[in-house]
Amino acid sequence: MSEALGLLMLGVVALLLLLLVLVWGIVWDARHPRRATAGWALANGLPAHPADVGWSSSDEVWNGVLPAWRVVGNNEAGPTAVFVHGWRRSRIDSMRRAGIWLPCIRAAWLIDLAGHGDAPPGPTHLGAHDVDMIVRFCTDLVEREGPGTRLLIIGHSLGAATALRVASLLPRSMLDGAVAFAPYESVLEPISNRLRRQGLPAWPAAECSTAVLHAICGRERSTAAAVSSLHAQGVPLLIVGSASDTHIPLAHVRSVAGPLSDQVIVEPCVSHDAIGTGPTPTADSPTELAVRAFAAKWARSRQPANESADNAGHAG
Repeated sequence: MSEALGLLMLGVVALLLLLLVLVWGIVWDARHPRRATAGWALANGLPAHPADVGWSSSDEVWNGVLPAWRVVGNNEAGPTAVFVHGWRRSRIDSMRRAGIWLPCIRAAWLIDLAGHGDAPPGPTHLGAHDVDMIVRFCTDLVEREGPGTRLLIIGHSLGAATALRVASLLPRSMLDGAVAFAPYESVLEPISNRLRRQGLPAWPAAECSTAVLHAICGRERSTAAAVSSLHAQGVPLLIVGSASDTHIPLAHVRSVAGPLSDQVIVEPCVSHDAIGTGPTPTADSPTELAVRAFAAKWARSRQPANESADNAGHAG
């Protein structure tokens, strides 16, 4: 009996040690992602700088810490867009999503989050500290871009959750809208799904890893609460998911969207990394159609009152 009990205790200790090693590996990998720099772009056949695709741009560094590109858009009357990339990505990856927006915006700011791309050495905060920093960045950006500047906050994955949280903290008068490609509520979702794709049980490693990350980086604000707040304020929102996404499944995206769950734009056959990057095997992707509809909303909202009345009269 005592021998069986000893073996049982030994097995429990081994399992706890295994869990400890797994959690440590997840936390370390989450905070020290592989950086998507120019070398990553070349290895993946992607342009490494806006100049590589013929865009007019300038290299910027905000507050000495935030590397960014300012890309000139084609619509002087449009909003200024701020693009926030996902985990293990950078402003280079944001270029893949900026192209379809340039015709309808004044300028695009593509930034690198802490611990990613060309940001200074150090770990990532997984969006927890980035939210307050980007809020300050947006406030400074409005002053720099000049009177009447309104912002469109666009993000993908980690960047989508961050973009929605940032937008919910900005004054309504500063916003023209927020766009989220595959947003999630908490890092628990991508961590759990990554473990499942690797054939490992999500529980309890995902929950333990999330708790450790929250202890280190700080707790995340609720993305779903941010959506509800923005919706209540009448901020235009565009939320996009993919039926083929195994990182952030469509059902989770709909749950984050809350009151807008039935308005989520669905890309039927694109991977997580490709959501929002433009053309699909179909002639017009759902995202491209949604972008055009968003641009039409801006055009209507920026019409002077007398012009809108005239148009209404002609329509009648």
